[in-house]
Amino acid sequence: MPKLKAKALMTPAELAFYRRLRSAADPLNIAPQVAMAAVLTTAGGSDRGQRRGARNRFDRKIIDFVLFDNDGAVQLLIELDDSTHQLAKDADRDRLTLSAGHKTLRLRGSQARDIDEIRMAIAAAISSSSGSANARMMRNWVAPR
Repeated sequence: MPKLKAKALMTPAELAFYRRLRSAADPLNIAPQVAMAAVLTTAGGSDRGQRRGARNRFDRKIIDFVLFDNDGAVQLLIELDDSTHQLAKDADRDRLTLSAGHKTLRLRGSQARDIDEIRMAIAAAISSSSGSANARMMRNWVAPR
């Protein structure tokens, strides 16, 4: 068996963003490095082979950050995009998560550095994809602090 070693939960860039996100996303909770299979599953109606095939599309993928409310309901997925991201693969991932009702906010470079810009992007993403209850919640914290 190969030797194993500990690994940091987040890269330095992800950790720096996480610190800003804690301010920008309040009062929502943040889970970093979430297995996509924790927020997606296959629905019934297909045979076992089809369900396994569908699950194989996401079961080893990781979401950078998941924002969720105090009831545990996922509000938004956040991906930090850098030069290694491939647009076609990202679009496929976004379609996959959106098919289960989870919108993805993708942030690049300077978008991920300013707390107020992050807050506004989160508010816009959540209010464009959610019902009026979430839109009301967003009005309570969208103003720069």
